[in-house]
Amino acid sequence: MSDKTVYGELIEERRSPGKEFYSMLRFLIVLLVLFCVFFVLFTQIFIGVQVCGPSMNPTLYGGVRGSDGIYRGGDYLFVCTLDPPEYGDIVVFDSPIVGEEGEEIIKRVVGLPGDRIKAENGVLYRASGGGDYAAVDEPYIEDGWEGSFAEEVVPEGTVFVLGDNRNNSTDSRAFGPVSNDSILGVVTQWSLAHKDFLTDFFGFFRLA
Repeated sequence: MSDKTVYGELIEERRSPGKEFYSMLRFLIVLLVLFCVFFVLFTQIFIGVQVCGPSMNPTLYGGVRGSDGIYRGGDYLFVCTLDPPEYGDIVVFDSPIVGEEGEEIIKRVVGLPGDRIKAENGVLYRASGGGDYAAVDEPYIEDGWEGSFAEEVVPEGTVFVLGDNRNNSTDSRAFGPVSNDSILGVVTQWSLAHKDFLTDFFGFFRLA
């Protein structure tokens, strides 16, 4: 039997309707699995958010406020819904402010359950685990904050959050500690590192 004959038989075998059907079926199954993985990954685990407003300056850009009062063009980030909040994390949570139900807020975690928190003349102090107060190193805050607030104890199941732009931020100083149940997720480090690219990318496709 010649090589040409063998090759021809293989071609004919591959053209068999049964084999073509199962080949297409496998291909569709793979596509479906990939779609399901990406759907779950980017709707349940990693969720895209856009910063609106100046409360996290200079760390995050909150866009420009239009004549309708809506901020547009802010940094685009991803939050992870599986990560528990830790000191210094930036979190997104449901607004506890009356009249802003259904909206989300982005702030930085500065206090965990059991902590005592206070500020004096622009310096944040935290006492953890029954220890003494110590100044919190905050190289990320906007210059010019000289505010103070009285001691607060962070209850169980909550976190104490502040905006990096302390002179222009509504945060736990106003609405108290934030319940963990209301937290959508923690901003991922990789999206923080690539926020300019993400913002340009989603802005280009008019998704931001």
